[in-house]
Amino acid sequence: MNLYVVPLAPNPTRVRLYVAEKNAAGAEIQVTEIQVNLLKGEQSTAEHLCRWDESYRARPAANAILVK
Repeated sequence: MNLYVVPLAPNPTRVRLYVAEKNAAGAEIQVTEIQVNLLKGEQSTAEHLCRWDESYRARPAANAILVK
C-alpha cells in the first residue's frame, strides 16, 4: 500500500501508528511512504494525479477536494 504523506501532517501519523499496532499484533501490513511536497505543488503534477482512472476523476468521492 502506498501512503502519500506530508511530513508534519497529523493524518499520516495516525495511519503509521495504526499500521504499527496491527503489525505488532501479528498482521503483515506493508506500507510504502511517498513524500509529497505541497510547497512545490507536487500534488498537482500529472505523475501524482495519474494514479486515478478516468471514472474516479469524472465522479470524485463526496469528501474530495479538487484543486487546480
